[in-house]
Amino acid sequence: MSHSPNSPTDPAYREYIRRHMPWNFWVNIGDLSFVHLAGSFVFISTILPLYVSYLTESRMLIGLIPAIYLAASHVPQLLMAARAESLERKKPWIVRISVFERVPWLVLGVGIVLWPVAPPWFSYAFLVTMLLVGQGAVGIASPAWRAMLAKVIHPDRKGMMFGLGAAIGALMGAAGALLARHILDTVPYPLSFGVCFLLAFGGQAISWTFLTFNREPASTPERARVRLGAYLRELPAVLRGDHNFARFLLSQLLVIFGALGVTFYVIYAREAFAVSDAFAATLTVVALASQAVGTPLLGWWGDRFGHRAAIEVAALLCAAAGVVVLLAPAAAWMYAAFALLALSDSGIKVSRPSMAMDLGSAGRVATYTALTTTLLAAPALAAPVAGGWLIDTVNYRPVFAAGVVLSLAGWLLLRFGVADPRVARRRQAGDRS
Repeated sequence: MSHSPNSPTDPAYREYIRRHMPWNFWVNIGDLSFVHLAGSFVFISTILPLYVSYLTESRMLIGLIPAIYLAASHVPQLLMAARAESLERKKPWIVRISVFERVPWLVLGVGIVLWPVAPPWFSYAFLVTMLLVGQGAVGIASPAWRAMLAKVIHPDRKGMMFGLGAAIGALMGAAGALLARHILDTVPYPLSFGVCFLLAFGGQAISWTFLTFNREPASTPERARVRLGAYLRELPAVLRGDHNFARFLLSQLLVIFGALGVTFYVIYAREAFAVSDAFAATLTVVALASQAVGTPLLGWWGDRFGHRAAIEVAALLCAAAGVVVLLAPAAAWMYAAFALLALSDSGIKVSRPSMAMDLGSAGRVATYTALTTTLLAAPALAAPVAGGWLIDTVNYRPVFAAGVVLSLAGWLLLRFGVADPRVARRRQAGDRS
């Protein structure tokens, strides 16, 4: 049998991948670790909502920030998947675009330092603009990044790579969160947040350096370049022809809406228990320490038993966090809630993209992962905004209770309605043997 040059079936190509996989494994762990360190200074569940609460009293506008953070990184992916699949090498594209992921944190930090008395409306609009730029760059680069990982990392090592990267990053991030706590406790507002944004940029810059160290061979494009319009017209057929994938997306929509009140846990704690800004940073430490312990376990669990099982655990943990917040008689209970929430978030981040990669065939990894993230952008945008509106309308507790119910509904559909393709392949291999 003949093999085309740079084809995954070519022996020389496969040998190159095998020889450099340990290097690529650890380089990508370095990238992921410093991304997590950077995130500890601008933690989406604590520090960013706290900063925005100084700029506006509207719960809807507070909820809009994490919605923008998620949606801006989701929406562009489907538009870029076809390009990702047509690239012989993904890394040059990723390296160029991801610069714009990092720079906005630098601009935000410098802006606060230079103009600390900016009007709240301007500071809010400035933050929104920078999040759109930075997270938009994430969305543009992500399909190619995941396709590159599918090339250079063995499928049975993806979960461990994501898990170890998150765990090491969480340990580093716990130290970063302690530093953020000290900054929020000792540096006056808003300079305290400006310093946190600058530290986030520092971690992101180091992660970018690790990203450039990937050793990716050129390969025959997964498919020929097609026009965007023609590519988009193909996508409904993917969903119609793959009912398992469609049910997976529906289950994740429910899981996302199960977290509709999560953004407001720290605001609730401040109002219900009169906690300080430094307490929010302490919650970040607890969350990151929990990720350090739990993420590699969830990554191993996904590699060993399938990533559907890991997402099931994550959905149940999110529901449990909501129950703890509902029952909390004192601020100390928030530590347990954020530990559970952090574990849930880790499981989702490790296993949702891995599950999407498993569901897609080798040549359509970028399409399946982009469809997953883009189609889930709408609920990611709507959930925290709806949560904020509902809290303004009916108060916190009914919204937190609704989140618990939706998380459990997502778990039920995932558990009983979605088949894990990796588990099925292993069973078929066992039957043949």
